[in-house]
Amino acid sequence: MNSISEKKIVVVGGYGYTGKLICTQLLSQGITFSIVGRDQTKLTEFEIEFQTIKSIHQVDISKKEEAQKLINDFDIIINCAGPFTEESQEFVRLVSLSENKIYLDISGESEFVKKSFEENNSDAQQNNTLLIHACAFESFVADLALQILVDSENNIETINSYYYFENSRPSPGTRLTMKLSKYRKYHQIKNQNWHSYKVSDEIHTVDFGGFENNVAVPYPLPDIAFAFYNYKPKNAMSYLIVSKQESLFFSDDAYKEGNASQELQQLRLRKTQGPTVEERVKQKCHLFVHITLADKTERQLHLETIDMYKVTAKAISCLMHRLIEEKPIKIGVVSPAFFFRGEEKIILEKISVQIFQTN
Repeated sequence: MNSISEKKIVVVGGYGYTGKLICTQLLSQGITFSIVGRDQTKLTEFEIEFQTIKSIHQVDISKKEEAQKLINDFDIIINCAGPFTEESQEFVRLVSLSENKIYLDISGESEFVKKSFEENNSDAQQNNTLLIHACAFESFVADLALQILVDSENNIETINSYYYFENSRPSPGTRLTMKLSKYRKYHQIKNQNWHSYKVSDEIHTVDFGGFENNVAVPYPLPDIAFAFYNYKPKNAMSYLIVSKQESLFFSDDAYKEGNASQELQQLRLRKTQGPTVEERVKQKCHLFVHITLADKTERQLHLETIDMYKVTAKAISCLMHRLIEEKPIKIGVVSPAFFFRGEEKIILEKISVQIFQTN
């Protein structure tokens, strides 16, 4: 690939809640770009607020012709427009079939990432195209932690990640994704294969980190896919740590047949606000990444951060700078931590994540 500094960069959904944080971070680092979105009014308002961006373009990436023209016109695509399962599967497919493209997104949806590994990796490799999913707090941090914990010779029995959020208030995009989760079938890794599961079968008590009075509820995030395709563990799952009372809201009957896209359009008509800056700095997250080796040896990394949305913006910035530095890169579907092998602790510090404890 040629120098990224000479390439045309576009941010899809840059006027959204997390997208705007990412754009602000990139501009502060001297990275210029165009933005696209389906709402012309929001594009115009964004252009007035961020006068150093290159251009704005009204594009609906769910429409094939518009999506293909966008892909043809730009070299690097940063996709912030979730929910990705409903909006971006065909778009990413088109990217994988295009030559010499770089695609990044901030998806937190495990099935979306799983499907891309399965359906897009081979085509992307053939077309010298790079797809980097889940470059967000959810999964990027766990991906970095796994690279610290796992040695190349390890035979891994189990990989689990546990997330605990304090004072959490989701962004509008995260809220949409959560609302639509009832239309999705979720899987875990069991016996080195993807398997669906019953929520009640996987809920268990927590015996670490001061959360002994809480329970772990399965909540599949992309780090499951990264763990599976990178390390081939026998079992893998991600969990939310919640109170026993909160766990009652998780139902085995969550999945339903229906028109997710139709509900998405209805939900978009509701005007919702994301957390304020003051609220974000009170949103603390604990992440425990735990592995068990075949010889029953256990390793665990405990990480902490505040303001997960700012962490996501910093993560995208770190990836863009790494690409600009023209470090050797792979092609195909690649997990984001791959680009920082041997530098995981440095990157965690750069994105304001603290390593609290290692075992």
